[in-house]
Amino acid sequence: GWAVVLGSVFCIGLFVRLRLRSAIISGVDAIFKRLPIIGSVYGTAAQFVGMLNKKDDNELKGMTVVYCNFGASGGCGILALMPSPDKYRFGERDYHAVYIPTSPVPMTGGLVFVPVEAITVLDMSVDKLMSIYLSMGVTAPSMMPGSAAAGA
Repeated sequence: GWAVVLGSVFCIGLFVRLRLRSAIISGVDAIFKRLPIIGSVYGTAAQFVGMLNKKDDNELKGMTVVYCNFGASGGCGILALMPSPDKYRFGERDYHAVYIPTSPVPMTGGLVFVPVEAITVLDMSVDKLMSIYLSMGVTAPSMMPGSAAAGA
């Protein structure tokens, strides 16, 4: 008898806890999305973080980690995320839309159009790119393809 009572109480508690958690998350989301300035930023950040947290990675399959070379050959460059392989023509050149995250909060980056010839596709996951930005470059040696630490 006690096992049935304890099992029933446990199941009821688990149900209430799971329902309460989703209700709290929904309430907080609704409040933040209604705030005039913060709402649009929060909505975009929540969508981006939710996309990274999904286990099936359907939305991330089209995204590619790239290295963008700026300036002359051998000039500076930056790690970025190319959301799609679509090309955009401005004047006589083709460009890719590239999202450049900032450190330490990658969701506060910016979208730029980079000439197609200045982009090198990297064999790196989006998770590794975000790790580099969140750590402000500390994890770069172990995450970068071709580095001595990555091969170890």
